[in-house]
Amino acid sequence: MSEPGDYALTDLPGKLPRFTKPPVIEVALSLQFEPLAGFRSVHYGLLAEQWLDHYPSTEDQPALAPLAPEVDGEFSTPRVEVQLTTAAPLPRCWFVSVDQTRLVQVQPDRFAFNWRRLRDDDEYPHFDTLRPQFDHEFGLFERFVQQHKLGELRAVACEVTYVNAILAGDGWDHHGQLDRVLTLARDAADSLGEAEDVRLQARYVIRTDSDAFLGRVILDAQPAVRREDNRDVIMFQLSARSGRVSPVPEKAVEFFDVGHEHVVTTFKAVTTPMMHAVWGYKGD
Repeated sequence: MSEPGDYALTDLPGKLPRFTKPPVIEVALSLQFEPLAGFRSVHYGLLAEQWLDHYPSTEDQPALAPLAPEVDGEFSTPRVEVQLTTAAPLPRCWFVSVDQTRLVQVQPDRFAFNWRRLRDDDEYPHFDTLRPQFDHEFGLFERFVQQHKLGELRAVACEVTYVNAILAGDGWDHHGQLDRVLTLARDAADSLGEAEDVRLQARYVIRTDSDAFLGRVILDAQPAVRREDNRDVIMFQLSARSGRVSPVPEKAVEFFDVGHEHVVTTFKAVTTPMMHAVWGYKGD
């Protein structure tokens, strides 16, 4: 049996599909760890000072619910934790970059790094750029935790998320035509005709060639309308979520590389050749 963090990278695909105009609007790399017992609201202010030059703006957000680490053969459900305490839970804090396209997210049991597209001409920087940025910012956070004696960072789970906004007018026209975008929607369209709208969810197990369970890719496609121009859009999210990971954060985040490869190959596999042409498919 493989040990936590044994991701057998050589078992994964080598060259990944590339697109010149991918529909991705957000990428998030998230590490969950056991709650830091010493973390208090004052530490958000100290972190803001640390990141002031590169992430000068802050925003309070509701805390994220704990991830449910994936288990082989079991359907994962969100965990509900009941704590008998009179203290209000700490919020999540965003530390936002000067151009607002990158943000660091911190709460007592989570650290995440995001890129997001705010303008149509914002260029996706690719995972090879984002992963080292996560490592750099998390390294600063680790040193902060040690310096202020907040507790031991023990990793629980990792998640890689890609959010895509697929706009109507490029290969499809309205929400009933999801089969023009996703191959998974074709069977129903062939049997029943065109739907009024379609929502789709699916989960795929991630394994190595030696059949070791690593986690799952979770697919979600939902109809939506873009606020600024009332244009129909399909919000298509792919997340790779780990099973058990090494408690050592530097080992745990190796799952990001595995998750990224599986998200990208799944995206290519479940989308149609017509949309590949729209997005400028460059080959594998």
